[in-house]
Amino acid sequence: MIGRGQRKKGTLHKARVELDKRGGRIADLERAQSRIGHLYEISKLMTRFPGTDHAVPELVALVAKTVPLRNAIFILDLTDSTPVFVWNAVGEGEDRLSAAKSHAENACRYLFRSHGPLEHDRNLRRELPKLRYEDSTATAEPRRNFVFIPLVVDAGRIFGALQLGGAGPLNEQDLGFINAVVNQLAIAIDRQAGMDAKQLEAEVSANEQRLLAEVSVVVGASLHYSEILAALARFAVPRLADLCIIDELHDDGSVLRLQVVFADPQKQVDLVDRLLRVASGSYQFRHVKAITSGIPILVPKMTESIREGLAVDDPERASVLHAIGVESMIVVPLVTRGRTMGVVVLAALGSGRRFSRRDLDLVQEIARRTAAATDNAQLYAQAQRATLARENLLAIVSHDMKSLLSSILMGLALLKNPDRDRRQWQVHLERTERSARRMNRLIDDLLDTASIDAGRLSIQPQLVTDMRVLIFESLEIARPSADRKLIYLRSDVPFDLPAVFADAARLQQVLGNLLDNAIKFTPQGGTISVRAVPSPGSVTFSVEDSGPGIPQEELPHLFDRFWQAARTATLGRGLGLFIAKGIIEAHTGKLWVESELGSGSRFFFTVPTEPIVAGSIPVATPHSGRPTAKDGPQSRA
Repeated sequence: MIGRGQRKKGTLHKARVELDKRGGRIADLERAQSRIGHLYEISKLMTRFPGTDHAVPELVALVAKTVPLRNAIFILDLTDSTPVFVWNAVGEGEDRLSAAKSHAENACRYLFRSHGPLEHDRNLRRELPKLRYEDSTATAEPRRNFVFIPLVVDAGRIFGALQLGGAGPLNEQDLGFINAVVNQLAIAIDRQAGMDAKQLEAEVSANEQRLLAEVSVVVGASLHYSEILAALARFAVPRLADLCIIDELHDDGSVLRLQVVFADPQKQVDLVDRLLRVASGSYQFRHVKAITSGIPILVPKMTESIREGLAVDDPERASVLHAIGVESMIVVPLVTRGRTMGVVVLAALGSGRRFSRRDLDLVQEIARRTAAATDNAQLYAQAQRATLARENLLAIVSHDMKSLLSSILMGLALLKNPDRDRRQWQVHLERTERSARRMNRLIDDLLDTASIDAGRLSIQPQLVTDMRVLIFESLEIARPSADRKLIYLRSDVPFDLPAVFADAARLQQVLGNLLDNAIKFTPQGGTISVRAVPSPGSVTFSVEDSGPGIPQEELPHLFDRFWQAARTATLGRGLGLFIAKGIIEAHTGKLWVESELGSGSRFFFTVPTEPIVAGSIPVATPHSGRPTAKDGPQSRA
């Protein structure tokens, strides 16, 4: 039988167990209420989200009040420069923290496939509250009670993780609470990242629009081509790049380097001349590709293989590239009205810049505005030249025509005098006729000039079978002028010279202009030679004089309309060489000059031996070489 004492003890035990259960239920309710309260606080924190640096420490502290923690590790972006925040409970040893870091590294390798050791700045390490005795476990060994939850929203990209190390085993309620907290944290960070991205996009767009507005003012401040490109180079460095190179594309395909600007003053002193010497070769294969195709080039990161390709087995070029130290590069052609005018090269050197696709788009827009400005400048220059040409034309007409007309009127007045004998009448008559012929020639030159400018110069190509006759007649026409200066005229033309397709009268005009020009500049007692040399598809003619030669700075202007050297401005009207060039180009040939001071000058021109088209009708009628009345005047040089 059970004694009263035993029954009493059993009753007390049951009552104590019941109280313990009730106390446990109360504790669970209290912890649940605490979790709800902390979850509410965390929700408010994530709603206002003061930024990761402030929000995450507060969140971890709130979690630690609900779930006793030994440590916590927060990883934001999982890149090479990922910030890693570490918390450790007060009084906890480094062994437990090392175990936590090892667990996090293993989890990262599993979830993200590759990730190096988690390194954190000591400044990013925080402390958790000191564990109470009842929060700790009985064992002193490091326990691996970890939960590692990635940060992800709507099955998107994983952009971070939070690992919590519990002071004891984590139950289902703890895990549910932690999962809810991490979900809110992920949503808050994602939302903030989206807002930051939009704000950054707005700021970048505003900066780009401001830059474009500034560059429009800079390139629009001048109507001179060279000044516009110089202003662009100064604007681009250092705003956009550490080095700006601007090259100009010529009609013959050659490239002229116009601008080289470094952000580094020392490099500006040391390297500009070397870059100018190597010209466009510094960026040769990409540079040429951008010019020929009109497609911009982006090199986000300069590799050794690209650098070797740019050197193109040229030691000097390789040395310059090494000295420059290009790390990133953009090459953008300057294109306007479908024509490539040049190219802009922007390079990042030691500033840490790395050009992106967005940078390329911005530079393309800058190049487009610059090209438009330079095109306007060129159109303005053309308008100025046209105005000057008109003024020159009026000056010629008003001066030369008036002078010639006055001579004619004076001759007619003298012819009216009945007292003049026949010999005087003949002299005045010849003088009047010469003035009329000169007036007619001047009118012809002006008409030819207008036709060349309009692209409508008329030629009638025929098969000229004997150019020797045409050259002989041209020399005979020029001989009186040459004889007055005792200049010796000679020709060197082979008997087997092939026939050419040309307008014989126009070719005689070219030869006449070149001979007249040579006679003007050849001193008394000098020599002028006319030669012809056959070549595949054409014949090359030359007129060589023993004059003083032409300065190099004058050669580019020699075939310009109305241009005359200052020392010879009174010897002509500056139309002869311009007309000769227009006639030869209408024959699909070329006209050029070679000259050095003290060594005379040689003018060359080519005439095709194959049929050419006059207008739209090819003409191949045999011609003896002698101009006829139908062909036009024998000499209009």
